[in-house]
Amino acid sequence: MFIGAWCFILGFAALCVSCNKEELRYNPADWVKLYMPQAINNPVEHPLVMRDSAQSIVYGAAYAGTTYPATDITVTFQAKPDKVADFNAQHGTDYKVLPADSYTFQSSAIIPAGKDNSAPLHLQIKTIGALEPLVNYLLPLSLVQAGDNLTINPTLQTSYFLIRGEYKRFDRSAWKIVDFSTQNGQEGSANERVENALDGDINTFWHSQYQGDRPGPPHFLTFDMNKLQQVHGVSFSARRNAANGQFKRVRVELSQDGQNWQLAGSFELANALENTVYLASNMEGRYIRIWIDEAYGNITCSLAELNVF
Repeated sequence: MFIGAWCFILGFAALCVSCNKEELRYNPADWVKLYMPQAINNPVEHPLVMRDSAQSIVYGAAYAGTTYPATDITVTFQAKPDKVADFNAQHGTDYKVLPADSYTFQSSAIIPAGKDNSAPLHLQIKTIGALEPLVNYLLPLSLVQAGDNLTINPTLQTSYFLIRGEYKRFDRSAWKIVDFSTQNGQEGSANERVENALDGDINTFWHSQYQGDRPGPPHFLTFDMNKLQQVHGVSFSARRNAANGQFKRVRVELSQDGQNWQLAGSFELANALENTVYLASNMEGRYIRIWIDEAYGNITCSLAELNVF
């Protein structure tokens, strides 16, 4: 029994020595993998402002291993627009491919010796003239080569940049009411008066007159935006506590001096709480006048908030 116990101990020790030899023969380089840090949070959402100048998105490459790299590692990137269809099919989305003429990017970089990541790289994207506003675009950008055939982590090889161009609404804090057709608020009361369309409170609203008299369309509201602005569109937020009286047909006019007016566009709105219209081309103006030629279900109308961008 004593001899058997010693044989078991010696056999176990031999097995452990064998395991240690296997570990010593294991190449630490097998742990090295290159990846894109941005791919960890795919898709990476980037809402951009619709403006004339290009906007920058940062990306790069990173090194994962048991030690830092001993030499510089050159990495290469490629845009992969063909991956958008597969992404949409896998996730049930319908993102459009980011137009090729809307962006540029740095196709190569270096992870320096002794470092675990490249310097920040920049994806430059144009919006005005290149993207449709409020449309979701997808750009897959892949790490395709890393040093002398170093391994790339396949699950973090491609970053999917989700791009959406949005107009920034104008600051209305210095706006002034110039004129209006009617309002229902009684003297000394803010209820249903024109200023409610600019107060930032979705629960207050302007209402055309319906007490004492009940004039029908057209109704109008005129505002001084306090400075010349490049106008691209207008957003209408409807009254929340009633379904009738929402704008149906509207005209937008702009003026630089408050005297001479230009038609910026005529629009038919949906019977919905929120409507946004876009001018055929941007126009410059300081004064804006909204004509309401028809409302849903009523000859009177109301508006919770007016925003211009």
